[in-house]
Order: sequence, then C-alpha cells, then structure tokens
Amino acid sequence: MVTVDEDTRNQTSTTRPGSPTAVSPVWLAVALVLAAAVVGVVLLRLRPPAPLPIDAPPGAFSAARAAVVLRELAGDGAPHPVGSAAHAAVRSRLVARLEALGLPVAVRSSFVCSGHAPVCGTVENVIARLPGAPGGPAVVLVAHYDSVAAGAGIADDLASVAALVEVARALTSGAAGRNPVVLLFDDGEEPGLLGAEAFVADEESAREVGAVVNLEARGTGGESIMFETSDENAWLVDAYARSVRRPAALSVTYEAYKRLPNDTDLTVFKRAGMAGMNFAFIDEVSHYHTPLDDLAHLDLGSLQHQGENALAMARALAGADLAHPRPGRSCYQDLLGFALLRWPAGLTVFLAAGPFVIVLLATWAAVRRRTTTAGAVLWGLGGFAGIAAAVAAAGLALTRAVEILARAADPWLAHPLPTQLSLWAGALAAGGAAASLAARRAGFRGLLAGTWLAWSGLAVGVAVVAPGAATMFVIPALAAAVALGLAESLPAGATGGPFAAAAAALVPVAAVAWMPLGFLLESTFGLAGGFAVTLPLAMVITAVAPLLALGPRWRRARAWVLGALGCGAALAAGA
Repeated sequence: MVTVDEDTRNQTSTTRPGSPTAVSPVWLAVALVLAAAVVGVVLLRLRPPAPLPIDAPPGAFSAARAAVVLRELAGDGAPHPVGSAAHAAVRSRLVARLEALGLPVAVRSSFVCSGHAPVCGTVENVIARLPGAPGGPAVVLVAHYDSVAAGAGIADDLASVAALVEVARALTSGAAGRNPVVLLFDDGEEPGLLGAEAFVADEESAREVGAVVNLEARGTGGESIMFETSDENAWLVDAYARSVRRPAALSVTYEAYKRLPNDTDLTVFKRAGMAGMNFAFIDEVSHYHTPLDDLAHLDLGSLQHQGENALAMARALAGADLAHPRPGRSCYQDLLGFALLRWPAGLTVFLAAGPFVIVLLATWAAVRRRTTTAGAVLWGLGGFAGIAAAVAAAGLALTRAVEILARAADPWLAHPLPTQLSLWAGALAAGGAAASLAARRAGFRGLLAGTWLAWSGLAVGVAVVAPGAATMFVIPALAAAVALGLAESLPAGATGGPFAAAAAALVPVAAVAWMPLGFLLESTFGLAGGFAVTLPLAMVITAVAPLLALGPRWRRARAWVLGALGCGAALAAGA
C-alpha cells in the first residue's frame, strides 16, 4: 500500500490548473515591498508641514510669526497657573497683542464651578471679536491660556493661543466673512474647564455661538489631528475636508473619545448643545504637563499645522450657513493626509454587509469549484484569530520582559526606540509563525477566504456597534470584495495568478487603513502592553498570511527562525 502524507497531498494538489500554489511566490515579495512602502509613506506623512517663514503672504498662517507672539506671551517661561502673578502677566501681554491688531477686547471675570470636577474659582476670560454680519451666529475659536503648575504650558496651550493671534491677523488682512469670528482665550481649563463653563453660562455669549473650534495639545510635536466633533458632524466634516491642506482625522477617535473619561473645553460646549470640533497635536506625550513643555521642545511644524487648520476652518465656517447646518453624521478617515474619505454614518452597515456577502459568495464558489474546501476555510478563519492572539500575546510578553530586564516600570519613556524595535520584531515573528501554521493547514485559497470573511464580518459587527470605528475594516473589506469577486468571476480553468495578485494588492490597502492608527495609538497611550504597535501589525499580517502558502515549507521555517532571532536581538536592545 502506498501512503501519501499531508504535505505531499498539498503539493500534488497544487499542480492542478487554477491552483494558486502553482503561482510564483514572487507575489509575497511584492506584497511585503508594498506594505513597507506604505509604512514609509505613513512615517513621512505623519510629520507636520514645514513652518512658513516670517515673510509669508499676509493671508497665510506663518508659524514663524506665531512663534514671535508665543515668545512674547511666554515671557520668562515660568509656569502660569490660574490666579498666579505670571498668569496675570500673560493675560496683559495677550490683551496688548490683540489690541495692536485693532480688535475690540474684553476681559470678563466670573466665579464659576466646574461641571465635571469638584472645583470652583474666579476666572478671567479674554474675548476678542472680528467683524461679520450683525446678529448672525458666530464662529468661536478657543484656546486656554492657563498652564499647570508643573510646566510653562508652551504647547498646552500657549502655542494655540499664539496660533489664534496669528489667525486673527490673517483674517483681518482680508475681507470679513459672512459670520463674525469670536476669539475666546479661556481661563481655568486645567483645574476643571472653568473658563468654558463661564462662557457658556453667560446667556448673551452662548446665544450667538454657531460653531466652536477648540485647539489643544497633549505633547510638543506631531501633526494637528482633528480628533473630536459634535454628534451631528456631517457638515463640519465636509467643511474640514474641503478646506484643510493636510487632513489628519479618523472617526474612530470620535468613537473612542465618547467612551473615554477625558475632557476638553469642547466637552462643555457640546454639553450645551453647540456644534464644534477639536484639534490637537499629541507626539512627545512624555513632555505633557512637565517642565519639558517649553519653547525648546515645541515643534514649529506642529504649530504650523495647528494654525493652518484653525485658519482654514475659521474661513470655511465664517462663510457657512451656521443658522441652518445640514443634519447627519459622517464616518471618515484620511488617506495618508492626501484626502479625507467620508460617507454618511447610516451607510456604514450597508458598506460593510455588501463586501461580506460578496466574499461569502466568492468563498462558496471556490468550494464548489473544489479550489478549496469548507474545512480549509474554517482553518483560515481560525488562522485569522490565531494570528491576532499570537501577536497580542507577543506584545504583552515583550513589554513585560523589557520591564523585568530593565528593572524599571515603563523604561521606554526616555528611550522608546529599542522597545519599539522589540515589539515590531516580536509581532512579526509571532504573527509570521501563526500565519505559517495557518497557511499549512488551510492552504492559499482556504486562508485567503477565511481571512477576508473575518475582515468583512468584523466590519459588519463594528459598523453595528460603533460606526465611526468601522472605517479601518470597511475600506479593506470593500477592496477585498472587488478583488476576490473579480478573480472568482474568471472561467473555472483560469490559473491561480489572479487570486495571488488580489491577495498581494490587499496587503497595502490593509496597511493604509491600519498603520496610521498604530502610530496614533502609540502617541496617545505609549508602549505599555504593546497593543499600539501590535494591533495594526496583527491586522496587516493577517492580510499577508495567505501569501505564505505560496512559498515552499522550508522558506516558512526559515522565516520562523529569522523572526525569532530578530525578536531576541531586539529584546536585548530594548532592555
């Protein structure tokens, strides 16, 4: 009797016409090169734009001009918490700067209690006004001018104060808009959003608010991200997409912020039923609320991007119909800062369900053609889950190991690069190992079908629970539906080349959808637990996994060994 082991059966079966493993494994190399290129572009696009010089055109925002204002406002660079002498000095310099622009300025003193913290106090809001149509709704640009006691608060939030002064100068250099623009430099944000509470409590001020643009910072660098909006945000998102030069926004941050215990001044305005949006730069979060939040550590590119966004939105909203905003919510995600992809939130479930049905039909057709089996597809689904679990476990284990070897908690704060390399290597090693195992059991077509059934199924689930968070699943799922649907529509005798090409093309799509979020998560939450690095990598590895079935088994084994060696070397560096 002749016996044939499983590997021999797989190799024999792959020589049939239409068998994908008869295709050159060059598609794996193509996919990896494309994914690496996407990561490189992401890193380049995450850098803020270059600051414009002091002699930039009058109507443009210039970080160099804003920096002059910032240095003047900062004075000796001492902390200026609410109620301090340094705080009063900052306020006096701010008022003088605004008056030099010819703007009417008022300082309003109020005793107010916080609506979300057990604190009360007297605050002094500085309010300036640019002309517009009398009696119409106003665009309110907001930045707080107090700091914590621990640091000078240059980025948080004096840089935004200086940015709004430069925005006001740029606006006054041109014609007035349809709506007036109010500059609110509010006080007492750090102890409990007191200045915003005082402004909203004043009925005359609150009544004329049409839209709010709040500027914040949670670090000293990075691009200016539009991270939060009011609920009925479709018209605001459209205005943002049409107006800004470098969009940086994901609706998943809107979904997350609703569920986090974090608040900014915009929280107060939203609670009062006002429309608005939040901007912040968040890189170098280790400087946040410390003495390192100073002039020396502020990235002027971040100031440029923050100011550009504020000026663009001020002009867009000053010309908008604020009395009758278009209702509706949007889901959105920028595409590497080149454009903002957006759609009505109500369509998200349908945009997710459509790809799921198409991928399911393509899978059924593949099973009927006997290019895969139902069992192989189930192995593919299990492989998807296994890859995610393996990568997550690697992240947790590596960060804990780094802490143990370094004998310190969060040792990566001062020098993050070694730990970052450790996490990347560990995630790739663990994910590659799990993917290779899944590829062996499911084969190319089974793992391809199972992977994209999982992607599109997750898209449906997330779309139902949190539509704004579904964009990272919906975009690749839509691409998968098109690619796999076209490949499956070819005649039954076609070779496996179209499926390999489809699988390779989907890898950079997954990377575009997920890698920017990974760097954003790292800036927001740091490296603790490793999930900021491992979550997006896990998703990209699942897209790569089917292509591993195209290579001979010895190549997959070599990848395991090299990945493990890289992980060990990076772990040693991280410690």
